[in-house]
Amino acid sequence: IVTTFGRFVVQGNVVVGMVVFLIITLVQFLVIAKGAERVAEVAARFTLDAMPGKQMAIDADVRAGMLSLSEAKLRRRELQRESKLYGALDGAMKFVKGDAIAGLVITAVNITAGMIVGTVYHGLSFGEAFQRFALFTVGDGLVSQIPALLVAVAAGIAVTRVSDEQGSFVGREVVLQLGREPQTLSTTGGVLVLLALVPGIPSLLFCIMGMLLITAAGQQRRTLQREQLEQREAQFQPRVYSAFLLLLSPSAVHRLQVERNLPARIRQVRTRIFNTAGVLVPDLQFEVDQTLAESEACLLIRGSECARLDAPQGLGEQIAAAVENYARDHLAEFLDDTQTRTLFETHHPVCEDLIQYLVPSVISVTGLTKVLRQLVSERVSIRDFHSILQAVSEYHAERDPASLANLGVPERGQRAALAESSLASCCDLVSFVRARLARSIVGDLVAEGGTLGIWSVPNRVDLALSKMLVTQGWIEPELQQRMLHALRQLTKEAVAEGRPVLVCSSIVRSSLAQLALDSDGEIAVLSSEEILPGMNVEWKGDLEVSVTNEELLGELPQVASVPPELRQFPPQNGEQYGAH
Repeated sequence: IVTTFGRFVVQGNVVVGMVVFLIITLVQFLVIAKGAERVAEVAARFTLDAMPGKQMAIDADVRAGMLSLSEAKLRRRELQRESKLYGALDGAMKFVKGDAIAGLVITAVNITAGMIVGTVYHGLSFGEAFQRFALFTVGDGLVSQIPALLVAVAAGIAVTRVSDEQGSFVGREVVLQLGREPQTLSTTGGVLVLLALVPGIPSLLFCIMGMLLITAAGQQRRTLQREQLEQREAQFQPRVYSAFLLLLSPSAVHRLQVERNLPARIRQVRTRIFNTAGVLVPDLQFEVDQTLAESEACLLIRGSECARLDAPQGLGEQIAAAVENYARDHLAEFLDDTQTRTLFETHHPVCEDLIQYLVPSVISVTGLTKVLRQLVSERVSIRDFHSILQAVSEYHAERDPASLANLGVPERGQRAALAESSLASCCDLVSFVRARLARSIVGDLVAEGGTLGIWSVPNRVDLALSKMLVTQGWIEPELQQRMLHALRQLTKEAVAEGRPVLVCSSIVRSSLAQLALDSDGEIAVLSSEEILPGMNVEWKGDLEVSVTNEELLGELPQVASVPPELRQFPPQNGEQYGAH
């Protein structure tokens, strides 16, 4: 093998063979091995320097809820493998470079030792010894240097290659990158065709190569056009927004990565809201929006923008404050069947028996979600989840004479029918639950000193509202406008003393609570049943609103139980309304 390689390269001229051998060896040593060694050193150094930052980025993603624990473990394992790989490649390139140096040294030793052996031991002349042992030196050098050259090239590719996530093969990547752009292929083919016209160059070969490249460019161009057309005709995929989403500009993302305190702040906000309101706010998701300005951030709740921030300084702090403010203002929007089931899982150790009894035989998950949403919209805390479920159970037992406790356990279909009939009115159920939560509701409204300051709805107004709700089911628009104006005035007057509390009858409480929400949402509306005995109550005044006699009286129902003297209002004989 050594002799064959030597004769093939030397071809009767030792000097030419030595030159070819030296060129191959120097290219391997100076170009491939030395360059790959430098790349390996830099890659290993940068990889090790970046490891702490990558570890902290993984921890931050876990705290923000963007990664699960299993995904974080996988990321850390991949990061560890990457650091070991580049550290090992740095050492491996020392072997590759040493192999090239050893090839040069071995070549010099072979030619020197061969000359000495030929002239001293075999009695050859200097020319004969050089001719014979130069052949052996070149052959042996090629036998060792060609594999070393292939190893050096492979090591250089391994160090400098940046593979995609699919981990495609090197050959496929080379073909794809060289033939990806039709313009490159067509330009190269045109140059080859022009070179075929130069005298002395094999015209046929260059023409064939040029035409093949031009044909490949045309085929690639048609393929790209077809793919673009298929993409335009592809089925539209609607975007699904997260329940709680924060859009950030690329600059804002970089600033938050520098501050590093946003995930901890968001976690504190979610904890505070759950401890006070009892609602599990969804994880805040993050997305990059290229259209936002450098210091802008946009907060979305179920795809609808609710806040836009512009914070040149302290972006993380302002985002956390905005998340808490807008989350508290829109807590009812977060409550759906999924959140209700999550509350079941959270309170399962305490409420296991109640949940199994109520859902779905007495009330469905959707029905309970409506109750919880109504309570939260009226700014009632649902942190006492056990009392809410207990109140639903008591409501069912009191409204259903043939309750499960009296009749045993009927069939599932009968139980569903009972549930449908007994829980027909969500408003009645909410009022019943509020009465059971009265101490908690009032406790959140009591000012310092343990006194509850209340404003009351005048009797005439309460009676008029009750009459409208009982007879027609809604409040006249004109009276609604006067009520809204009065509620806004009450908020302005009482805002210095804290959140105003308005007391009315249980019939009109739900409607007045909705009007209070439509005004500004600051007024708490309680029914008289929610003011428990023994509470320290301070009366502040009446709601300043008036009603007409027509709104108050309207047409009384003509029934035998109504005395004749009460069928004519106002009294014709000058008596006061209070006497009647």
